[in-house]
Amino acid sequence: MPLMNVILDNVPMDDMKQKIFRAQAIETMGFMIDAVIDEKEAFKTSVFEITQRLSQLLKNGLSDDDSQDVAIKDTLAKTAGFL
Repeated sequence: MPLMNVILDNVPMDDMKQKIFRAQAIETMGFMIDAVIDEKEAFKTSVFEITQRLSQLLKNGLSDDDSQDVAIKDTLAKTAGFL
């Protein structure tokens, strides 16, 4: 999970390729959350932090053509199921 955070911290949202790359990192976070759903105590803090981060991205607003929008919403649905 830390590598996905590094991607979100360092890859800007200037063009479509960057947005797609970020969306793929966000989707990967969701897959990882699904993989550890039976280990809630070990990963609860990380999943909560991811939830806050992704919620903030949505709150800041994304353009209509931003592939991150769907990836964030899908991953937030997974975090909700986890938490």
